[in-house]
Amino acid sequence: MITRAYVLDFINLGNDAMDADDFATAEKYFRIAAAKGNADAHLALGNLLTQQGRGAEEAFLIGVAAGDAHAQDNLDELRASPTGADKPEG
Repeated sequence: MITRAYVLDFINLGNDAMDADDFATAEKYFRIAAAKGNADAHLALGNLLTQQGRGAEEAFLIGVAAGDAHAQDNLDELRASPTGADKPEG
């Protein structure tokens, strides 16, 4: 059985990678934790993808579905931004 502590270890590894500006490694660890349904991991992944101008909306939506208020705030900001990462071109 995968414990919450095990999933949190991946989030911590992702945060450490972010601190070292190793975004590919951070994304890998956040995706592992997010795949286990952790809302904090979805929020962290969404923030990372937003910083990189990539598809953050899906990560935030999963966090919102899990009841994460911060994910909802970030999703609202992303959607309100005229240059939001997930806005279609045209």
